[in-house]
Amino acid sequence: MLKADFYRTCFLNSGWIPVQDFAQTIAIGDVAQIRNGRLQTLVNLQQAHLIETLELSRPLALGDLFWRLEQGVCQSLSETQTLQDDAAELYFQTRQVLEFSRRGDFLFHARHGSARYLLNWNLIRDDATLKLTQLHYQFRQAYVVTAVATMHEWGLAIAGQDEARLEMSSASNSCDRYGLLSHPSARAEVSRGIASFDVGKDRPAHFFRAKKLILSEATHDRYLSQLVENHAHLRDDEIAHWLNADLINLGRSSDLSLNTCGAYFSWCDMSLNDLALLEQ
Repeated sequence: MLKADFYRTCFLNSGWIPVQDFAQTIAIGDVAQIRNGRLQTLVNLQQAHLIETLELSRPLALGDLFWRLEQGVCQSLSETQTLQDDAAELYFQTRQVLEFSRRGDFLFHARHGSARYLLNWNLIRDDATLKLTQLHYQFRQAYVVTAVATMHEWGLAIAGQDEARLEMSSASNSCDRYGLLSHPSARAEVSRGIASFDVGKDRPAHFFRAKKLILSEATHDRYLSQLVENHAHLRDDEIAHWLNADLINLGRSSDLSLNTCGAYFSWCDMSLNDLALLEQ
């Protein structure tokens, strides 16, 4: 769970969810489930034989505003040297020391990113529901990726223990801790208690947004009323257990058909509750 605070902060500040392995590719239209703490892609909507094709945006540049994230870290030292290589060319080398207060504290920076978006979700949503839940597949839990962001320069350092320390250097004359962390030349010189230190270099980092398959409000209300009316004569503690479970478990096979699935299901944005299910 070392990345839990980073995941949460990234989502709350930017609306983007990091792919668990940054280098793992993810595609718009991917249909996935969370199993054993991992997001597992099972199919892409392109394979679901939708009536309409997916309409994707061109890559849109992302600003750097939301990609400077930190928790419990301070830069206790920054010093720049001007050096000379064998060809008598001058170059800069900056050393910085980062101090982390607690386990899980982090520093993250990314830049030079772009994103692509699904532009016609509203048009394909009902058809996707039909194909995914009844006609071609029998999904009852699913996430559909609706946007993907790719950052080409990035750096992430996470503390594995309290009072962790990272001494690092970058071939830059900047004293900005974010820029030094994500610089392609960044490298760790000495570390104490650092669980993870990664720099992108030639490995882009990927992020995504997704829609989640849920019960429609009408279906949820109907099942909730059934519990309240308690035709099954459940004890109060049993009703409490049902209320804390997914109410889709109250459904009967006769409730769902090709004609009813559109009204039976709905979709919502992936949330912090879903994020908590991911292995971090």
